[in-house]
Amino acid sequence: MARIKQPSAREVALTKLRVAGYHGDRATFTLVYIEARVSYAVAKEHYRRGADMRQSGAFRCSCHECRGAA
Repeated sequence: MARIKQPSAREVALTKLRVAGYHGDRATFTLVYIEARVSYAVAKEHYRRGADMRQSGAFRCSCHECRGAA
């Protein structure tokens, strides 16, 4: 049986940066950027991608705060 590959710490951090961008959460962006030790350019790019996903409506968030606001 094939094992499911666990995401790396970097992949998890980049996903968190996109989620922060989606929600416009600069505090989380800063925290993840500092803890993950990724370059600022990469962190900003993933934050921007998250913000772009929200603007385009291509992705709908399923977090508690977003579901409650809808």
